[in-house]
Amino acid sequence: MIRTYQETRNIMDKVENLVHKYLPDFEVKLIGARTNVWGRIYLNPKTKVIEINRSLVEQGSWEEIYDNTVHEISHALESNRDIGTSTTHTQEWRDITRALGGSGQQRGVYNAEEYLPRYKFTCATCGFEYTTPNKADPWIRNGHGFHKVWYVRDIITGNKWSVHTR
Repeated sequence: MIRTYQETRNIMDKVENLVHKYLPDFEVKLIGARTNVWGRIYLNPKTKVIEINRSLVEQGSWEEIYDNTVHEISHALESNRDIGTSTTHTQEWRDITRALGGSGQQRGVYNAEEYLPRYKFTCATCGFEYTTPNKADPWIRNGHGFHKVWYVRDIITGNKWSVHTR
């Protein structure tokens, strides 16, 4: 199931609220659907960002999204206790994750075939590119700012066409 743009936005609002509950100075971003990680964290003096995979947010269950978000929050909380960043899954990290309601499991990479984007949309106005597994992507269908005409290419077959939004 692919969520609509509004459903995806609602999920991201919940993710941002969850992150800001524990890490108020962190930014939350989506990473590209072609990235084969569920999420990642950037933590240094200038950048405090948790990134969540777009395909996971568009297609995953709330349990998967919550577990992944808690996974990344736990890395940040563990790192705040020690100098530097932590990318390992120590016992301390597992304890923090479980205390926040996560599974404490290392997620690693996901099955790219399950969430692989098939369609590439390119805005005719600005050249912004966007990939998605859904040909009738709601984000595109509903229009987004000045992105009103899209050139679409099927990544697998190479077929091309254009889409006009509202």
